[in-house]
Amino acid sequence: MATNANNIPPIHPPVQPPGPPPPPGPPPPVNPQGVAGAVNNLPPPPANPPAAPPNPMVPCPLPQAAILGNFTANAQGLHQQLIDPNNPPNAKRKYSEALGNQAAICAHSQETGQQMTDKDYEMFDGRDTHDMVYEGPNGEVIVFEAKGGRSQYSSRKGPGGLQIKQCTPTYVRFIADKMMNNNYKGKRPRLPCAFHANQVPPDADPNCADCIEGERKRRNETGAAVLNADAQGKLHKRGVRGDYNNNGVKPPQVITSW
Repeated sequence: MATNANNIPPIHPPVQPPGPPPPPGPPPPVNPQGVAGAVNNLPPPPANPPAAPPNPMVPCPLPQAAILGNFTANAQGLHQQLIDPNNPPNAKRKYSEALGNQAAICAHSQETGQQMTDKDYEMFDGRDTHDMVYEGPNGEVIVFEAKGGRSQYSSRKGPGGLQIKQCTPTYVRFIADKMMNNNYKGKRPRLPCAFHANQVPPDADPNCADCIEGERKRRNETGAAVLNADAQGKLHKRGVRGDYNNNGVKPPQVITSW
């Protein structure tokens, strides 16, 4: 070891203690796919997933001419019965009512741009009922008064014995209330019970207690739906005429809309 003149060994500089550790760096990225994703080398999902493509099942609006053409073609059988001189008046009245219903469906289809069918409506026969009721999304309800041929709106006694006319708000509420409180015991049910729904063809039996009970419940629920829509300001009314002449059926005519 080297020494200086006084034979004193040189003093080594003191050993400096280690400084503080460096600050930690950013954490390693976490694989969003978890352990399985890391093992299988799966790429992480994109930060903003792409928007879903349009639903191909949403039907495009049908042209009004196409909807009218469907109505004209489908109503040919009714038209033949209506102009047949051998059919009695009672039979022709039934065919005229059926033509009015089909005209109402056609008019509604043209309004929505979608081809509607009778399965989209609650349809009724007889007194103290609405002809057709459509329950749409968000609680919207449309009540249809369907007129066949040249038949006109009629009037009847309403609350307090006053005369009320078809297609007025008072009339619609009056009939809906009767439907909601109806104890149906008629002979024209439209809704088959579970047993008769499995028959060929499926049809309601006017002598079946279950079919009668199902029809009563259907009328009660539909009347309640109409009044509920009215209370929420979501009730609408359409009066539609389906007329004809010797050459064929005429385009539906909307005679009331509110």
